[in-house]
Amino acid sequence: MCYKTNDLSCEMFKNCPSNYARMRLAIEKKISSKNSSQSFKDDGKSNNFRNCGNKKFSRKQFEDAILDYNMAIRYAKTKEVLSMALANRSACLFHMQLHESCLRDIDMALVEGYPKELAFKLLQRACKCCKALGHKDAYFQAYFNKFKDHLKYIKDGEKVLGNLEKELKEVTLSKNSIDEGFFSDIPSLNNNRNAKFPSLSKSVKVCYTEEYGRYIAAATDLECGELIVVEKPYAKTLLTDCTSSHCDYCLQQSFNLIPCKDCPDVLFCSLECQTNAQTYHKYLCTYLEYLRNAGVDRAGLLAAYLVSRKPLTYFINFKVEYDDKKYNFLPTFSNDSDIDYVYEWNSYQNIFSLKTNEENRSEQDLLDRIKNALIITDVFEKSGYFESQLNNENKSWIGGIILTHLQNFPCNAHSIHEEILTPGSSAISTELAEIGCGIYATLRFLGLYYKQLPLSDNHSLLELLNDLLPI
Repeated sequence: MCYKTNDLSCEMFKNCPSNYARMRLAIEKKISSKNSSQSFKDDGKSNNFRNCGNKKFSRKQFEDAILDYNMAIRYAKTKEVLSMALANRSACLFHMQLHESCLRDIDMALVEGYPKELAFKLLQRACKCCKALGHKDAYFQAYFNKFKDHLKYIKDGEKVLGNLEKELKEVTLSKNSIDEGFFSDIPSLNNNRNAKFPSLSKSVKVCYTEEYGRYIAAATDLECGELIVVEKPYAKTLLTDCTSSHCDYCLQQSFNLIPCKDCPDVLFCSLECQTNAQTYHKYLCTYLEYLRNAGVDRAGLLAAYLVSRKPLTYFINFKVEYDDKKYNFLPTFSNDSDIDYVYEWNSYQNIFSLKTNEENRSEQDLLDRIKNALIITDVFEKSGYFESQLNNENKSWIGGIILTHLQNFPCNAHSIHEEILTPGSSAISTELAEIGCGIYATLRFLGLYYKQLPLSDNHSLLELLNDLLPI
């Protein structure tokens, strides 16, 4: 749906008591001018990206070529076109001496139906990878036997076999271990957790004053490098620039990204992540490009990802509690010993109650966020999120939740970075590259400098804080 500016004036919403009421009014006043667009697979686009990758490959720009091949993989509609992109990516990985990743791409290309008359090239590459990795004879022999079986599809098969046998004698063991894993082990607070704020250590406490609001302070003397918080994000999303290099589900970088089966918008690092993502991605599938083109920013996409990860019934039940209790989470307290409950990272109440700074926003700012909330809500309607419970009441409530997060995420969400470590460099000389954004319940209390390092544990992302400036 599109919304005309003169149909949604600032004056309409000035006296609305809540974001739910604003969205109820907006939905009643909306007019439809055209349907939202969807993005679908396209073999033509896939081949164009693959050709671009081939040009970069010929110039030995292997990392840049991989990004083009990833785009080709995203857009590939048919199995053969997908297999060609996977095969070309495997060639880049081979030249980068990332032999394990190369073998994974070769296996996927063959499964997807890589042309039989060309498959001998992939199997040649696989045999060389096995030798470089020092794999046992049985593992190598499996590829070598397949290679010989496929020689019947080409001319001069005996000559090709002889050339491979010579080349294999020249292969040396690989010293490159980059593709063994991007991420290190996750540190843990273990028995040093704060009893009321388990994402924090006992070394810090949460305080409140009228002058500074709510903040974290040292409870004891802190050692340099002491770990004081480990927290998972309640919701997270990739930056658009990282959608061709990182997994949409776990945000890990991967050399073997695989596509969504239905849309060209996302990639996943494994079948496990691809499967897990379907719980939310099915409501955004084919619409992510439209949302970005419609002006929905990273806060809006983060709000869409958050809502899509919970069923409608969850938010309907939350509305009952909200109406009954008029939630005021984390009331004023002097320190964390005054509260009578545990403040968990995965409690939606703690995310919903983040400060929106609505009173400091201009009327035009509020109107722009209402329009984006309408756009996102319409996508949920079209993608079947509401199922049999589609009505203005439920649409207004979901729209109100999205509008709330469009206001409180810009003030409270955190950028997610990955550490860039090049061969031969030290941890001191590394750089941080922004890859996404996430919303964290406890990190809202940090009004000071912190470091962000995305690490992997069962495909979950954590926020790590290693040191504090003086408080």
